[in-house]
Amino acid sequence: MLRQIYIFHNQKLIFSHSLALGIGREELKNVIGLIESYLIMPMPGKTFHRPLSQLQIFHRGLGSIYFLIIADLVDTPDYIDEILKKIINKFKELFSNPVDVKESSPLKSKFLKFLYEIQKNLHSKIAIVGPLNSGKTTLYNILKADEERNIMDFAKSSLIQIDNLSFDIWDFQLQENFSLLWSKFIGGSDLILLLFDSKNFNLKLIDHFLNLIEKDRKFSKILVIANKSDLIRDEDFEGIKSIINFPNIKSLSLVSPNSKSNLIQLIRERLNLKKHLPSNFKKLMNEAEKLSIEGDITVSIERYEELIKISNELQDFTYINALQEKLEDLKVRKQKQIEEKKQLQRKKKYSVPDQIKFTQKILVKDLPKKDSSIIETPQKPTLTSYPKPFPKRIPPIKPKTSVQASKAKRLTLRPEDIKLNKKLTTKKTETFQKQIVKPKIQIKKIHIKNSLKPIKFTNHVKSITNHIKELTTPAEKTASIQKFDFSKELQKLIIQKDTNLSLELCRTFIEEMLNSLKKPLTLEDLKMAAKYFYQIESGILSL
Repeated sequence: MLRQIYIFHNQKLIFSHSLALGIGREELKNVIGLIESYLIMPMPGKTFHRPLSQLQIFHRGLGSIYFLIIADLVDTPDYIDEILKKIINKFKELFSNPVDVKESSPLKSKFLKFLYEIQKNLHSKIAIVGPLNSGKTTLYNILKADEERNIMDFAKSSLIQIDNLSFDIWDFQLQENFSLLWSKFIGGSDLILLLFDSKNFNLKLIDHFLNLIEKDRKFSKILVIANKSDLIRDEDFEGIKSIINFPNIKSLSLVSPNSKSNLIQLIRERLNLKKHLPSNFKKLMNEAEKLSIEGDITVSIERYEELIKISNELQDFTYINALQEKLEDLKVRKQKQIEEKKQLQRKKKYSVPDQIKFTQKILVKDLPKKDSSIIETPQKPTLTSYPKPFPKRIPPIKPKTSVQASKAKRLTLRPEDIKLNKKLTTKKTETFQKQIVKPKIQIKKIHIKNSLKPIKFTNHVKSITNHIKELTTPAEKTASIQKFDFSKELQKLIIQKDTNLSLELCRTFIEEMLNSLKKPLTLEDLKMAAKYFYQIESGILSL
């Protein structure tokens, strides 16, 4: 029987159609490899033929067009050659431009209808054989159409339709189990259907028919059916299969209401006819197209790949060309998206910011509402005390007396009195974290510019601490000052202000102060430095 037809134009596939299962798209690549030289340099006027597993291929060229037909081994080359010529002539008649066959049109529908007429004219044959009283005539009457014809005086035939394909079904009319006409009756059949009575069967007769079929069938397929299965148990049927030398025997009851549909299904499976696409196939196509329009390209690609897989498995190529074009277009769009994403990532990675800024979270609390001339040591926060956020505006300062003003004049430092550099950052040390457990408070973000201007100390401050004042001789004072660690003392004062500065940076701070003041430092110098550092960190002053 005719199974498939493929048409090429300039070595590219422009048409494919399956009447029954033959070869898939992957197998087609192997076939093209076998006939590649013919595709490149066609030899017009000649049909070539070669077997292919359980099938055979016929191919013939016409200018830049090449035709390939897949048929069963039972079909003779001479017969298929005539069929192929008719197909080529019909194609030339309908399509002046060969590529027009790729698009759906009335001409393409007419060409497909012609292919099914060609298949019908092949007269694919199903022959029913078996012992007497096995139910052969009953089976024939279930499947036959209204019209039938006699084959000489030993058989009769009728036309049946299965999946839009036409078959001639033959029933043997002579009442003989050992007729000499069996070989002519079986010859040329696409399918030989051997029927026997499963209730009363003769094993020798069944073996006789199996030997007869094996001798004369050549390339015909065989279907063995045990009739009257309603009269036996399942265990009995399993016993029958074990003693008959034939694999995959089917059971059937011709008197059951659905006997015809069961028969057609058995024939369809044995002839390997084309299966229908799922009933929701077009719905799945619409969903895939909707995903593509909505921009969900990845899922849409998966849907189209699944649809193509279904089409290939069922060898229904009605929509496969359109599906493949959609899939290729989506893959191009997907690749374009990937490239655009990569370019955007590279641009972000190597772009230079307009301004470099550093942000830092700091801890702030309200200033005490007391006389500013009184200096108190801040208490360390506890887990139960939560300082309030620092107000946005600094409360106004009361006018000072002349004594307080002169005192404040000596204690006030101007911004240019302190020199700082980038090393003066506020990294919290492990020592400080162990000493103080800070509660959760509101965070105020400040921006510190990338560079700090150096500021110098110039004012004189109070004399050294009381224990240094009590020393009378300059030598004793110098010795005491050398023993006093100003860096650690400065760090303690800064920590008391609820902020922090590492010991190394405190040493740097002390060196800057010594260079600026040009004199020995005092405790008051350190207190003023700690207070100024706290005001900068709290946002009260800005650099």
